[in-house]
Amino acid sequence: MLKTLKKTVVLALACALILTGTLFTQPVSAATGPSNYDQEMAKKLTIGEAKEGTLLGTSTQETKSTYYKIKTKHTYDLVFTVEAENDCSKQVEVLVWNSKGVLLRNGSSSKANWKYDKDANKSKDEFTVKKKKAGTYYIEIRESGSTEGRQYTVRGTVKLRAKVQNVVAKQQVAGGKKVTVTWTPIKDDAVNIQGYKVYRAYKKHGKYKLVATVKGADTKTAEVKSALGKKAYFIVKAYYFSKNSDKNLFSKASAKYLLEMK
Repeated sequence: MLKTLKKTVVLALACALILTGTLFTQPVSAATGPSNYDQEMAKKLTIGEAKEGTLLGTSTQETKSTYYKIKTKHTYDLVFTVEAENDCSKQVEVLVWNSKGVLLRNGSSSKANWKYDKDANKSKDEFTVKKKKAGTYYIEIRESGSTEGRQYTVRGTVKLRAKVQNVVAKQQVAGGKKVTVTWTPIKDDAVNIQGYKVYRAYKKHGKYKLVATVKGADTKTAEVKSALGKKAYFIVKAYYFSKNSDKNLFSKASAKYLLEMK
């Protein structure tokens, strides 16, 4: 009797785990993601550049979708902005899929964040899909139940989680103030890196001051000055200028390197 009861409990727990796992690993939509055709036709989304388009639903095609593709080599927070005509709170959805067809962001759920500007007659949706590993992602702009064309723009950005690697600082001449800082550039076709910024502090957890800005995605060295007789700590950050924004997005700080100034 006890053995039978134990077997029943174990079986029940196993079923519960399977059911729970299924519930938590399934996409939040019954849809299966972009078809092979959609993936092939998806437009390349270049970081920082706005893509314009038109959505048009008809009586024979109630839902119209446009797909964009972004392929990254590093782990990023993926950030998207979509701006469209009219009030989009019920008719336009913005979804993000990974290459396996798993829905990462469901635009028809409470995660949608359309803000409607009545005066401008435009809606805007801004959202972040956090910490996505290197790979291919698809952004779907979907409109349902409309018989009129709707103009929209979509823009993708990223928050770099990839660290600038192999930062090294060396004095050019013993006892001199000039220091050469070198690093390995970040490589990723999806991100239009414009250059690097070098920061210095005299305390390990002190305030870091910008001491050099160098342009060029492939640039890997900068010359800075530092006080004699002090330990200096350097970090390097990658940056890019979004074409339609004044904001600079930086990578996370690299490891801090100690330099004894003698």
